[in-house]
Amino acid sequence: NLAFNDNSLFYFLLPPIIFAGGYNLKRRRFFRNFGFIAAFGVLGTILVFVLTSLLTHEVSQAGWIVDLTGRTIYLKIQEVLLL
Repeated sequence: NLAFNDNSLFYFLLPPIIFAGGYNLKRRRFFRNFGFIAAFGVLGTILVFVLTSLLTHEVSQAGWIVDLTGRTIYLKIQEVLLL
């Protein structure tokens, strides 16, 4: 029985790939594209925040969050977003 173990990927296979990518990166190319890298980082973070917030709001409004005793747990969006 052959099964894929995700821990072996994250601990043994992925770090050398990331290290090699960073080691072989030319500084000039990195700084030439730094604006695009930063823009993708900021826009991606904002997009994930908005989508997660909307999904959390919809799930809490629909009453889909139920604890182990069967009672519905209503989350306040302010508590979820730590406001």
